[in-house]
Amino acid sequence: MLKAISCILFLSTLLTLPDDVFAEPWEAVSPSMLTINGVNDFADRLEVIANDDCSGFELRAWARSYEDTTDIIDTLDIVIADLEIANMPALHNAMVISVVRQFSETFDVVYISFGSWDWGMIQALEGKEAQDITVVFNDSRIDLETNGWKINTLPKELEELKHNCFPHQNHFESV
Repeated sequence: MLKAISCILFLSTLLTLPDDVFAEPWEAVSPSMLTINGVNDFADRLEVIANDDCSGFELRAWARSYEDTTDIIDTLDIVIADLEIANMPALHNAMVISVVRQFSETFDVVYISFGSWDWGMIQALEGKEAQDITVVFNDSRIDLETNGWKINTLPKELEELKHNCFPHQNHFESV
C-alpha cells in the first residue's frame, strides 16, 4: 500500500511540474544512441539504442534499488514494470540486463531493457498531448525506484537515429 501511495505521489508531482523543469534535451551520445536523464537525482538515465539490423530501437533504463539485490535478481530476469509512453500503457514486464551491486554505499543500480520498438513509434509520439515516459516497478522481489522522463524532442531525435541507420536509403527517398 505504501508503494502505491508513493507512486501516485510521484506521478502527480511529475504531472504538475512545469515543462521547463525537464528542459534537459535528449543527447546523441553516438550515432546509434540517445540518452536523457530522469526526474530522480542519480542513476536514472533512459537510453534509446538503434538495433544492429536497423529494424527499430531498444529502450533501456537505469533504476536504483535501495535494497541489497544480491541473490534477489540477476541478468536475464524479468521484472514487473508498468511503462507508459504519452499516457499510453506500453508494457508490463522488463528484462534485467545487469545488476551493479554496491554502486554506492546506499544503493545498487539495475540496468533494464524495455525491449525493441518499431520505428512507427515516431508517428505514435508526434502530436501527443502528454509528454512523459514513466515507469513504475511493481515487482515484489525488489524495490526499484519509479522514474519519469520528458519526451521533448524525441520524435525528431528518433528520425535522426533512423536516418543514421539508413543514411543512403533516406538520401534517395528525399531526392
